[in-house]
Amino acid sequence: MNELLLRLAPDSSRVDGRPVTLGNSTIDRVADAGVLITVYPALVKAALGESRQPGPGLLGLGLGRVIAHEIGHMLLGTRKHARRGLMRAVWITQDGQPNFLANWRFLPEEGRQMRSRLFAAAN
Repeated sequence: MNELLLRLAPDSSRVDGRPVTLGNSTIDRVADAGVLITVYPALVKAALGESRQPGPGLLGLGLGRVIAHEIGHMLLGTRKHARRGLMRAVWITQDGQPNFLANWRFLPEEGRQMRSRLFAAAN
């Protein structure tokens, strides 16, 4: 777990014209660690709302959240998702879900797991 590669790629994940995934992580099952993150900026922009043009700040915030989520997969060494927090699978932006900061944080257990894995990799 020494290197992580992040790439921004063109839109390639649509079903019926709607975004399917905003990003993904490739996890090495042998090393149990991530090796590649791919994020789709056009899909992030679309997920922020097709009816309005998000400003650079909103788009940057969305990209940052997707990148942090995918880094979480890398550091946790898993493709699994949580039921809440930053590592949840579905991010609903249109249904009135509150934009509480807690919705965009790693859960305490995730933080402990990431610190433990990073500490073990460093020793």
